[in-house]
This record gives sequence, structure tokens and C-alpha cells, in this order.
Amino acid sequence: MTPECKAPVSPRPLWTQVHVPLERIDLRDTTYQIRTQPCTEALVASIEACGLINPPLLRKQGERFSIISGFRRVAACRRCGFHRVQARLVSPDLDEADCIHMAVADNAFQGTLNPVEISRVVRLFSRCHPDPGQIGKASTRAGVPLHGAMVEKFMKVSRLPDPVQESLARGALTLSVAETLADLGPEAAQALNRLFTRLKLGFQLQREMIRLTTEIARREDLDLMEVLQAPDLARILEKENGDRVQKTRQIRWYLKKRRFPHLTEREAAFKKCLKALKLGPGVSVSPPADFEGRTFSLTLRFDSPDALSHGKAALDRILTDPDFKRFFST
Repeated sequence: MTPECKAPVSPRPLWTQVHVPLERIDLRDTTYQIRTQPCTEALVASIEACGLINPPLLRKQGERFSIISGFRRVAACRRCGFHRVQARLVSPDLDEADCIHMAVADNAFQGTLNPVEISRVVRLFSRCHPDPGQIGKASTRAGVPLHGAMVEKFMKVSRLPDPVQESLARGALTLSVAETLADLGPEAAQALNRLFTRLKLGFQLQREMIRLTTEIARREDLDLMEVLQAPDLARILEKENGDRVQKTRQIRWYLKKRRFPHLTEREAAFKKCLKALKLGPGVSVSPPADFEGRTFSLTLRFDSPDALSHGKAALDRILTDPDFKRFFST
């Protein structure tokens, strides 16, 4: 017996095509906003030249419309001077979970998301999925693959203050550094981010600054903000002379001396030793950076045989001085 052929059941309509007055679209409702990049001149030019190829996805809220996806497209249409815009209006029987899935899927289809945008995805799915594993599965189904451990990392990022998130979005912070800042609390995270931004620190120096300041706070039983607001640190930052590289070197040295007090003692002992040796203006000796290592630098300047002879005598004093030799054994 031949089985009966049945027409396939059509899925429920997810949206309908409508034309909406731009003034009724609420740009202040950023519930579903994922992208961090604002509307660009290129997008405005494209819409002016070709029209709106991919209509935004909207949800009716009373007499107004909120945006599920297409914040930049709506902003570009306003800049183009449009009064009405073609849009996809989601079905009123869709729940919040459906809207979140559609917002994430539409944004994921448009290109790779940065860490802050992924954190917004996680935050959105957390509205309807309490468990990190469920959030990861929902995000993966929507086109942003995540597992439970990554969900927890991005959840931390979503709680960072806006200026810190902005630094992460533009690549001035790594996800690892941002996660560490999140563990330090919002005030300390912002203070360290300001320091990183002001000095344009690379990732390695960022991690070192975090490590030194947190270790100082623990060692001296202080709040981290007390370390970051230290007058000596502020004086270095506010110096009018000195570029950011110079200030970075001075701040790094200040923090290392405070974290490792023996560095100050060794510096004082070294200066006392050089003073006792009376090397003269033509001879200078520099210790290894932060007294880490055993390689010293020596400079000898002379403009006559007599000056060279004085330099040789200074070198002989260095070679035979028992106090100077101690710097090679500690």
C-alpha cells in the first residue's frame, strides 16, 4: 500500500516584513545590543548607495519598537535622513529566549565577535539559562561556540566597568588580563586600566604591574587602591618632563623597590661603594637592571694619556676593592 503523501507542515512564521517610522524605533533600549563598534561612515555610504539590504530585526513594545538586531543599521538610516525603514518584525508569540537566540545568530552571521561582544552574548543567555553549561550549549546553537569554563570567564568580563570593557574591545587588554582585573574589583580594575592606557603598556608589563601592586597590598596589609593611589606613584605620573617610557621605567622601579625592599638596600650600598672608590668623572659603573643578574657595565672616557692613566688607576681600585666584589656573590 502506497503511503499517503502529506504536505510538509510549515514552521511558524518568525517575523513579517513591515515598514516602520524611524522615530518609533527606540535606540535607548540596548537590551539585545551585542556589537561594540558604532555606526561607520562606510555603512552609511553603503545604505545611501544601495539601500537597506538586510533589514533590522524589531520587536513591538506598545506603540514603539525595540531593536533585536540592527542597531548600527538603524543609526545609519537616521544619518541618511530616512523617515521610514523596512524591518523584520518578530512574531508576538516569540518569547525572550527566541529573541535572544535570533539576536545572537544574526550578529554571529555578520562576522567574528570580540571578547566584549561574546560577554554580551553570555549575559543575554544568562537571562534564561542559569547554568554555564546550558548557556554554552545555547550560545553554540546560535553560532557562538562556547563551553562552560569559557562562559564563566566571559561572565566575569561582562561585569567589568565600561572603560575596561572598551579597552578589551579595542585590543588594549587581553582576555586573561581582563579576567584578572575583574577579580580585583571595579575600582581597582579602572585604576589599573587608566595606568595601562596612560602609559600604553604592553601585555607583559600589564601583568607585571598587576602582580607587583597586588603583592605589595598583601605584603603591607593594604587595600589595593591605597597602593595605586600612593603619592610617590602619582608624582611620577604627573611629571611634566619625561616620556611614557621613562615614566614606565620609574614606576616599575618604584614598585619593585617597594615589593622587594632589599633592592633599595643594595642600591644604597652600591652608591656608597662607588663613592668610596672615587672613580673620577671619566669612569662610570652601572649595575644590572634591578640588580637581577651579575653583568655590570663600565664606561671609560679619556682625552689624553694622563686621563687614561687615571682611568686605569680607577679600574685597579675596582678590581681590588673587597666591597665591590661582594656584589658578585649576592
